[in-house]
Amino acid sequence: MSGSYIECQVKNDQWISGYIKAIKNDSVFITPMQVKQVGTIWGAYMLDTSWYGTYPVYVKDITAFPKQSKGSEIFTNGALLQLGSGTYILLNIINGLSKKEEVFSGSNLGNLGIAAGVFGLGTLLHITNDKEWRIGRKYKLEYINLK
Repeated sequence: MSGSYIECQVKNDQWISGYIKAIKNDSVFITPMQVKQVGTIWGAYMLDTSWYGTYPVYVKDITAFPKQSKGSEIFTNGALLQLGSGTYILLNIINGLSKKEEVFSGSNLGNLGIAAGVFGLGTLLHITNDKEWRIGRKYKLEYINLK
């Protein structure tokens, strides 16, 4: 609705964020803004907001919306599996080399293989974890005139 904040991706893969000025006839008029840190004459930093001209974005040109990240996402996106198994592999190899043992033989090879499999599972989860809601088969965006 008018006055609300929007962040979306358009057909040319550009992300647009700003406030909705108006919605008319299948177009969303967005006033883009950017908040960034700028230096002051005293050597400190402050936040500065830049506003740009309002322009129309057709509803059919919007391709995605970002997902809001949750704190528990580290358990479902595979990063924790990658971190744990990668650390295990690294420490296992370092300990084996420091004790002058054969690192890639015997039961140690099975342990490294399991850790590599867990790392691969974490990588697969990380690749398949969506970071945005794509408009298409699963999600649909429509303009509804309420007049």
